[in-house]
Amino acid sequence: MPNPAPTATWQSLRMLSLTLAGAPVVILVALATILGPQERAFEPPLWALAAPLALAVVALALVSAVGYRTAAIDPTVPTEEARTTAAARFQSLTILRFTLVDAVFIVSIALAFVVDHGGLAVTVVGAALSEVLIWMHVVPNPAQLQKVQAALGARGAAVSLREALQAP
Repeated sequence: MPNPAPTATWQSLRMLSLTLAGAPVVILVALATILGPQERAFEPPLWALAAPLALAVVALALVSAVGYRTAAIDPTVPTEEARTTAAARFQSLTILRFTLVDAVFIVSIALAFVVDHGGLAVTVVGAALSEVLIWMHVVPNPAQLQKVQAALGARGAAVSLREALQAP
């Protein structure tokens, strides 16, 4: 049987998630250049500010509902295969959570081009909300490990996600 592909380690997931967390800042700088100077850059319509807030609530609900859910590992699976599977599932769930929380920022960018004024402010609000959610649910932390570990071990498998990811 061929060796399984190398699994994502805690450090590589942290590097990836920190890179993803930094992207909105770079995008905001580019967007400010694209939108150019606006007389009322920070006076958007209230509905345009409410949209990212509402999306953040929806993203949070979706992350809570599906962002940590995964099939349990069968207790009869060999230890090394279980570790590889556990690490791969944690990585997949991390990307899923990023996709859900980043939608807040992406929609706020679209709104920036829809509103007559205040587009930059809408995007800043979307970026800020997205950043908070990224730091809570994407950058790997012990709470995420516990949630995914509980799902993986629901059928009694004794795989340590912490060991599989080489987490501190």
